[in-house]
Amino acid sequence: MNIVDELFKTNSIKFIVSVDDCYGSIEETVEMSELIDEILERTDSYLPIIGAIGKYKFNLVDFIELPDEIKRKMITEWLDVLDREDIVKLAINPDSQELLTQKRTLLTFFDDLKTKEIITDFKTFDSIEVAKEFLEKGISGLWDPNEEKKVLWLIDRDFGEKGAENKGFSLLKEFHSEECKWNIAILATQKTEDIEQEVQFNDFLNRVSDLSESKNMFWKINKDFIDTNSNEEFANAISFGLKRNYTFRVTNFMIDALKEGIELAGNEFKNIEQSTFNNIVLNFSNDEGVSIVDTLTRVLLVLTKYDLNEKITQKYEDLVKLIHNYENLSTRSQGDNKIQNLSEVNRIRNLEKYNSWVNNHYYPVGFGDIFSINSEEYLLISQPCDITLRAKGDRKIKNGLLLRLTNVKPKHENFVFLNYFKKGEQYYVNLKDEFQIDLDILDLCALNADGAAKIVLNGEGNFEINEDYRYSKGLRNRLYEVLERLKQVYDNRISLTRTLDKLTENGDESVAGIIAEYKVKEQEMWGKFVTINNFHQEKDYIYYNVQRINRLNEFVTNSISFEHFTVSSRIGLPGDYAKQYKLTKYNLNVNNPSEFFGEEHAPPLLLATDDFSAQQIEDTLEIKKIILEAIKQVAPAVQKEQILFKKEGNTIIVDSSALPIKIKDSEYNCVIKADSLKIPTEIIALKAVKFMELLHSQSLMLTSNPLFRKFYNNEAMKRSKIVVINESITFKKEDFITGNYSFDYDGTRLLTINASLNKVADFDFELVMDFIEEVDGIESVASTHK
Repeated sequence: MNIVDELFKTNSIKFIVSVDDCYGSIEETVEMSELIDEILERTDSYLPIIGAIGKYKFNLVDFIELPDEIKRKMITEWLDVLDREDIVKLAINPDSQELLTQKRTLLTFFDDLKTKEIITDFKTFDSIEVAKEFLEKGISGLWDPNEEKKVLWLIDRDFGEKGAENKGFSLLKEFHSEECKWNIAILATQKTEDIEQEVQFNDFLNRVSDLSESKNMFWKINKDFIDTNSNEEFANAISFGLKRNYTFRVTNFMIDALKEGIELAGNEFKNIEQSTFNNIVLNFSNDEGVSIVDTLTRVLLVLTKYDLNEKITQKYEDLVKLIHNYENLSTRSQGDNKIQNLSEVNRIRNLEKYNSWVNNHYYPVGFGDIFSINSEEYLLISQPCDITLRAKGDRKIKNGLLLRLTNVKPKHENFVFLNYFKKGEQYYVNLKDEFQIDLDILDLCALNADGAAKIVLNGEGNFEINEDYRYSKGLRNRLYEVLERLKQVYDNRISLTRTLDKLTENGDESVAGIIAEYKVKEQEMWGKFVTINNFHQEKDYIYYNVQRINRLNEFVTNSISFEHFTVSSRIGLPGDYAKQYKLTKYNLNVNNPSEFFGEEHAPPLLLATDDFSAQQIEDTLEIKKIILEAIKQVAPAVQKEQILFKKEGNTIIVDSSALPIKIKDSEYNCVIKADSLKIPTEIIALKAVKFMELLHSQSLMLTSNPLFRKFYNNEAMKRSKIVVINESITFKKEDFITGNYSFDYDGTRLLTINASLNKVADFDFELVMDFIEEVDGIESVASTHK
């Protein structure tokens, strides 16, 4: 099946509409005929131009006196040999010639699709206005598009006139209506350099057209690919356009369902009973120490999710059909499944994993909060029940446990990947790098919309909380407790500072020096420590080098917390010097020996065993024992030492050398591997007597020839000083690439071996060998080297 045929049938495309200004071009024969008439009428004016262009085969001087019929014939023949540049000199518009070529190419392509019954019909229009009228009034009556009869629109981008470079986009917006949903619009243009990639195309739609909210409905194709010789390129472009169209329809379906779901949920939510609001929202939030706004959002999302899925249920069949069509396209065109816009994918995943409004909604400090502390990031993993604020503002613990986040991979294995935290960087949670901090400092982060741990000082040196209605009851009570503590710490700092200043003022230079040195040492020792006493002060506020960044998804934080628990609570056990056996089921295959004789993709031989299991694949002896038992069922003569195997996934592949293969019409066996054939030399001695005699008589000469060296056991010959022939010889796969192998010496043919493999039955093969001795050649070599 043709690739375009397959694509159109799979997606039920039955019609094509092509909108292009090339359809308004005049046929070349008409234009050329008019030119010839003009040359004949104004011969005197055209003769200098003809002389300048050249390429004519008539006498210009005599030309003017010739009869019109002869002049027409000469001018016609001359025009046939002119190129584009020559045509321009004759004032013929070359663009019209290009449009005419496009027109012919497109019509040929569409006619071919119709002739092959890939499409039912097609129509062409040379203007946007006429095409728009057909879309609005004519198409439904003529073709009645529906799910089984879709229409592919190929719309030109540039319509040639000044200001009409992107005129084709004006037709695209007509496809928004529900009535046009079975029409697929593709922008067909030769100008694609500024819209080549999907990101470029989408950006162009955002900037140049008013199609930004429906950009996935459309795609583009280079007009050069709409050609009978470019089926692959045409199909790929249309396939990608269909995928974008399906993407728009699926996402648009979900948005419509969401809008209806939100409307239904909103009506229910805004009419919620007062008692329900009081119990679920206020009481629950205060009891559990969570944000009231967060609880309101949670309840609304529960209702919205239910109503959204109710709406999806009503049109579930339509939705899954679209998804199924998309899946079929993805299966066919794997090439465009790679992600092009990684930023978009990563942004969505970041939104899913990280709560970025935790500060703007003034959430109390909670499980999974990520902080910047002295310019280093940390994750709060203290147990939620321990750090949760109750209505009175109390919690079970004073200090929070945090783990260090870093973009440098730890040198140990006790870490967890933290993905999508910062754009373009891989982060890790170091499970060994723990940090504890006073939770009163972290609570200050919940006070401010930027997450910074700071508090305002008024003119009397007191701390103030403005607009305390922003905070939940438990957080509000907690913050006032923290301020009382901070006030005491601040007053102590002020008192100490005043004392030191007074000593400096009243004491001598040595006292002032000691105090100055003390302040330097204090800063060096405690400057980087984050404690409640070590705050920094500006004119109207105090602060700590701590800021809440966002909050990690609870499920992810739970997983990290569990990993940390595993590391921190690990109990030492005696080392395990043995590997625990793990029973694994494998498929058992034997390489097909036919591969040696050129069958590159000969299917493996499947051993009929329903339950082939191995405990430890590294235990070679155990595996060989199990394989031997399986193979003996089909090849009883196999020996354990013959078995070679390898593992690929859940399949064990045994080398074909495990199969004893008989040499036909003999008592001997051979060994065939994927890349080698080993036969006993005795078979050669029986079938090629003269050749074997030559090997014995001319051993000194033949051992120096690499072709014959495989016959001799050189080590044994050195020791015994007599000719020792190897018990077997081995041939490489490339030796028998044509099914025969010849032994030649100095250009003289001595022996030819023809070999092939016959399959007698499953796992039963025989090697057929034919030995052709060249007696004259053997005797010639023997007599020459006596």
